[in-house]
Amino acid sequence: MKQLNIHTHHYDAQSDAIQVLSLEALDFLALSCSGVSVGAESSLKSVDEARPAAVRSAFENYAAGFPSNVYFSVGIHPWKAASVEARSLLDDSGAFTQASLEAFRSLLQHPRVVLMGEIGLDKLCDAPYEQQLILFQQQLRLAAALKKPVILHVVKAMDDVLALHKRFASDIPVWIIHGFRGNAQQAQQYLRHGFRLSFGPHHQAAALNACPPDRRFFETDDEEPTSGQK
Repeated sequence: MKQLNIHTHHYDAQSDAIQVLSLEALDFLALSCSGVSVGAESSLKSVDEARPAAVRSAFENYAAGFPSNVYFSVGIHPWKAASVEARSLLDDSGAFTQASLEAFRSLLQHPRVVLMGEIGLDKLCDAPYEQQLILFQQQLRLAAALKKPVILHVVKAMDDVLALHKRFASDIPVWIIHGFRGNAQQAQQYLRHGFRLSFGPHHQAAALNACPPDRRFFETDDEEPTSGQK
């Protein structure tokens, strides 16, 4: 049975383990459709309709550069929540525009995209927390609609994540906290609510020991200094 690296930002060509390469969705969703031929007389609506196909094509070209043991997770990181690119995906109500929603959906439905993420909440980063909450909820709604597992970046935001889990858990089959560095008590709190935990090189041994083998993953990326802590 092959090893599984559930979260990495760096492809390891020397490893035959199954690797889940985490990608920033904005790198694809922010693509211009100017290169898509829709005719000079076409309206903005026609360009919007062409956008999902353009995004899907760009992703397929990217994914084709990796061997079959590499899969992907795709999501908008909370650090990007206040970026021009992220805000451009939302309408005045804070929901994804229809064009953005369809483009994002086209990414998540690709057979090599196995997780949405990393998405989540981070109270220590510069992005305004309210904007993070808006974007996180919109991504959870999409994950729920697609029954897509999620992998989460959580810093000092356990209570809000647990509250949102209560709302969406019935439609999102798997919730994984990436780079978990919390203590055993925090691990047990997540486990009681059905979460799975992913451990990188920097973790607390007691938390790892508190996590049953069928509820834990391992990863090579846990660079965020407090990911998973309350």
